[in-house]
Amino acid sequence: MLATLDQAKSPLHLALGKFAYEHIRDALTARLDAPNAQQDIALSVMEDV
Repeated sequence: MLATLDQAKSPLHLALGKFAYEHIRDALTARLDAPNAQQDIALSVMEDV
């Protein structure tokens, strides 16, 4: 925990332990799967101005 104090940008949440880290990583990865699966459709609809 003390090592995070020396970081330029401290994390909002700190996962302590392998299980916590893997659980958080897996949950965030799963959240990204939905928009990633729709990327082709999303980018084909409109052009950014």
